[in-house]
Amino acid sequence: MQHNDKAYAYMLLTLPLTAGEESALPLTSKEVAWIAGRLDINDSRGIGQLIGLEEIQLMNLLSIGSEEAYRIRLLLDRNMPLAKLIEDCITSRIDILTPFGKDYPARLIRALGQYNCPVLFAKGNVDLLKGCNIGLNGIGGVKTSESLKSGLKAFAGELVHNGFGIISQDAPGACRHAVKEMLDLSGNTVLMAQAGLNVCGQEMNSELASKLEQNLIIGLCHPDRQDDSKNTALRTRTLFALSQAVFVLSTDARRGEQEAARLKLCDDLYVLESPECEANVSLANKGFKMVKDIGDFSVSAVAGKWRSSDEYNQLSFL
Repeated sequence: MQHNDKAYAYMLLTLPLTAGEESALPLTSKEVAWIAGRLDINDSRGIGQLIGLEEIQLMNLLSIGSEEAYRIRLLLDRNMPLAKLIEDCITSRIDILTPFGKDYPARLIRALGQYNCPVLFAKGNVDLLKGCNIGLNGIGGVKTSESLKSGLKAFAGELVHNGFGIISQDAPGACRHAVKEMLDLSGNTVLMAQAGLNVCGQEMNSELASKLEQNLIIGLCHPDRQDDSKNTALRTRTLFALSQAVFVLSTDARRGEQEAARLKLCDDLYVLESPECEANVSLANKGFKMVKDIGDFSVSAVAGKWRSSDEYNQLSFL
């Protein structure tokens, strides 16, 4: 796990380095982008040139007040906590992906831009983020009917037959059932954890870990954080941006799906007709096409279109 100065500074500025509260509030990606715009664009170190600067130097370089400079200085002075986090991640076989590394998915940068790209914690085969994945989004606590289970089994078979993997939220119910169907078919699976990677669903963790080449778990928060509910909308945006198409299996209309559609993070959006989840209808005519039975959906008919939307060009960032 090697990081250049830009990646190291980005982690210091944006990452919560403990599972609890931080002494200084990490910067948002938008704030980091603003700072980067104040720096010498000819300096190859990018935001890495901030490392080691004193408060007065930050004030002069960025033309900011003492309060902002103090906050940035506190964040950049967290070398020991960051070193411990990196060491713990290495021990747990967790990769830390920043927009400056080769493993960070370029499509995230293209779709979300410099204002929303998160640091990703990843465990498994990170190359799966560059593959063709179909997103499945859903909430827990919704009954998964036998007809839906049957439909998801058929849909998973269609995806694997046409060379697609899935990226799904780690929510109990239909999403997790779809993941298990993909595992049974040895299909590629990316799971977005709803907590830190060290504390997300242990049962699913063990199943995914048994086939590391075909599976990946990613998280947006510190690996030991018990709850990451404040990042729900960001997880949804990230899932949409990483997908060639997205199927919403269930929603409570408060997970950020409509925002992701408005931002055009993914071209093909679908939502299931569901008597078990009446809120699904709220997405109709909001950029989502209604699907009556996912088991009858013809992946072969749209496979060419989905593949053509996939690009892997690496872009520079900050």
